Amino acid sequence: EIKFEGYIYQNLELTKNNVAYIKLTDEIQKKFEVDSASAGNMINNLKYVNEILVWVFFSEDVKMNVIKANIRSRGPIINEIASKYGGGGHKYASGARLKSWTDVDNLIKDLDEIKGDNPVLIVRTHGEGKELFDKCLERKINVVDCTCPFVKDIQNKVEQYAQSFQRETNSAKHLFFLSLL
Repeated sequence: EIKFEGYIYQNLELTKNNVAYIKLTDEIQKKFEVDSASAGNMINNLKYVNEILVWVFFSEDVKMNVIKANIRSRGPIINEIASKYGGGGHKYASGARLKSWTDVDNLIKDLDEIKGDNPVLIVRTHGEGKELFDKCLERKINVVDCTCPFVKDIQNKVEQYAQSFQRETNSAKHLFFLSLL
């Protein structure tokens, strides 16, 4: 599967609005001795490529007579477009089963036209404080949280200790040092 993954990265197409996609025909899958599920298992690997906002893997499944679309997003909401093609899923992780390569081209066009009405903030691995997330929610800014799990764990522990301390002392003024973290 490593050669197949290399093929995907070398042949990924990028639209003018940063929608990356690849069309994996049955012939390509046979060449690399993989099935249509293999590409679907690799789709999350592109989440670390900052230049890509939306990415799609199209895998032809001859046995089922469909083309599977695995769609991911870094901000624009994609499940509404997936549902237009008989699919669905979460806001940022969706899929559809298409009947033709023409449907594939139409789906790519639709994804390329979504602008994401709301701006997107990508939180890097070092994380941010709760206040930033609250302000983004208030201002309707989509947040893609890429905080490292270890950092997130520390943030959660600090928040728990802060709440516990505040309940015990009934005062927020002693929490100044915690807000510096």
